[in-house]
Order: sequence, then structure tokens, then C-alpha cells
Amino acid sequence: MSDVFKPYGCSITKVGGTDATVISYRLKCSAINLDQSFSWWTADSLETTLKNKVERLMSIFSNGTKFNNAIVYNEQSLTDFIETNYVQLSPDAKLNGVLEYISQQTTYDGQSKEFPTPPLLKIVQMYFYNASEWAFYFQSAVSQEFVSKRQIGLREAGQTVKFVYALTVKGLSRLITVTEGKSSKFCFIAMAFEDDMFNVVEQAIKPALSACGFNHLIVSDEHIDSDKTINDAILAGIKKSRFTIADFTYHRGGVYFEAGFALGRGQKVIYTCRHDHMGKAHFDIRNYQHIVWTDATDFKKKLVDKIEAFIKD
Repeated sequence: MSDVFKPYGCSITKVGGTDATVISYRLKCSAINLDQSFSWWTADSLETTLKNKVERLMSIFSNGTKFNNAIVYNEQSLTDFIETNYVQLSPDAKLNGVLEYISQQTTYDGQSKEFPTPPLLKIVQMYFYNASEWAFYFQSAVSQEFVSKRQIGLREAGQTVKFVYALTVKGLSRLITVTEGKSSKFCFIAMAFEDDMFNVVEQAIKPALSACGFNHLIVSDEHIDSDKTINDAILAGIKKSRFTIADFTYHRGGVYFEAGFALGRGQKVIYTCRHDHMGKAHFDIRNYQHIVWTDATDFKKKLVDKIEAFIKD
């Protein structure tokens, strides 16, 4: 088990236990300032449980979320922790992540450089599952002409061919849209226009956004200018926003459209739904991670945690 976190430059050690059923572990990773202890229920094998979860756990940890010290974790609670905190990015968002990474490594437009595969910790921090997924999206950026590829030097026996890469004008133009959205302090709220949902907006969504430094945008018949249709106002609101909160309680068709439009623009979307409506979710969105909430207090806390981890990068 000590090798599970080794590829990320992290270590895990046993530090004691309260009795035979609970063991405490310490997880350390200096690269992301991680040093925390957690308790584990020994009826479940920690090593077996971690095997298919360590990649997502490191994504969560590297973006600042930690275990709850009040919980004794087991296989189910660890799975719940991951489902609550791991961010499932859309393909467009992953492609944007590659372009942003390349931009961060260059000092001027058109600069050509070799781009070796980033360290594994950096890869999962950007919410790629592993180096293979990163490579897939990097090559996709090249094939879609967002990034140029040029061979340097001559091919000689026994030598590896080297290539340099640069953002193209097409790639730079795409990045402008991404970075403009990231500078926005607005969040678009897509939801059913029901009385109880407006109460949830007031008691949970608005306070959560305010606590994280964002303003809200919500569009209904009462909230549009006379010279616009409601659809015009919705599209303009999404374009103006940094991210969208799409709540699927009551499963209104408009919410599906608005979430899809935001995703199509490469915008981040936080999916939410009240627990008693989650079972009716359309198959198109079931693969996306949802905040499943019970009441306004529960919703606000979960939403603040999600915004801090998912949006404020």
C-alpha cells in the first residue's frame, strides 16, 4: 500500500488506532502541502479499496479538499467522498485544459517548445485520469489545429525524433473565450421556476455564491428587458457567466438545454438535484457528477465546497 501514492510523490504511513477495528493513517505530499491523518475501518481493506480510486483521490487532494477528521472511512464512505468531490470535466473542458497548460508554459504567442508529458500530479490536478488521457487530448488539440507540430533536427539511426509545438491562431482565439469566461464574476442559474426552488435560491444558492465571491444571474419572464426574448436573455446570461449551476429538480427541459449550451461553450457546469427527484434524471446527465441535496442548509455547504474545488482554480 505504501507504493499506491508513490507515483505522485506522496507517502502514507500507519500512525496508530483507537482499537482493533479502527486504524489511523497519515498521508503526506509536500508538492501540494498535504499532511493529514484519517481513520479507517479495518473490516474493509484499504489497499484493495485504493487501487481503483487513487487517481481521483489525488485530483481531489491536489485541488485543496481533504478528508473529514470526524469520519471513520470505509469502502462505501470513501466512494461517497469521491463521488461528492471529484469533478467530471466535459471533453471540451479537458481540451481547454491542454490549451491553457501550453499557454502557461510559453512567454509569447507562437512560441514553439517541446512539451513532454507533465508530471502525474499535475495531470490529475487538471482532472485528467492519467497520462494516457492527457496524451489523447494533447493529440486531439494537434489534430484539430489548435496546436501546431513541427519536427526539429534530422532523423538519425538510434535517435528519437523530436517535435516542438505551439498554439496556433485558432488555438489562441479559443483561449480568449476561455479566459474571458474565467474572469467573470457571474454564475448563471438554470432551474425550474417553482416557488420552493426560488426559496432554495435565496437560502442556499445566492449565499453560497456570495461566500465564494460570485454574483448570480437568473432569467425568468420577470427578469428580461422588453426588447429581448427569454431565450435571448438566457443565452446572453450564460455567455456572460464564468460557470453555470444547473439544478434538475422537477426536470424541466429548459434546464437540460441551458446546461448543454454552457457545456458546448466549454463552460464548467455544476449539476445539482434534490434527492427525491434524482431518480428521474434523464440518462443524458446521469454520468455527470451531481450535488444531491436534501435542504437549503445541506445544499449551501455542498455548493460552497464544489465551487471552491471546481471553479476557483
